[in-house]
Amino acid sequence: MKRPLRASGKQFFDRAMLFRLGWFALVTASVTLGLFITLHTHNYPYEVILSATFTTVVAAQWITAILAQKESEPFLKNIRRSLSINPWLWGGISLGIVLQTIALYLLPEWFHVVPPSGEIFGYVAIALIAIFLLDEGYKWVEYSKK
Repeated sequence: MKRPLRASGKQFFDRAMLFRLGWFALVTASVTLGLFITLHTHNYPYEVILSATFTTVVAAQWITAILAQKESEPFLKNIRRSLSINPWLWGGISLGIVLQTIALYLLPEWFHVVPPSGEIFGYVAIALIAIFLLDEGYKWVEYSKK
């Protein structure tokens, strides 16, 4: 938020940004697919599996938004700065949590989901930790090359 604007003639999406976006997408898709397969092999009902994967994909976007605040520096490099770059982000994430809660608990039939149990939230938490670690790891590799 405090850095100067990019020059209008400079390319907005550079190669590094496109690779980073591709990595984040690949990680989110792979981990979510892994969660789907894991829950399916443990014979959870299809609606429960959809609820878990839906919640994982939504929350993964919050993780990506937090990590994307610092374009080339890892989140854990300076946590205090990472958490304070854009205070509006926290309002957006809070609104997202409210909307996700409404989708899961007030309007589940609209989204073809069921309210997840604590056990399912545990699976979702593990998936989100994996997504965070893989995305943050990529940023550390990128950062170490500078």
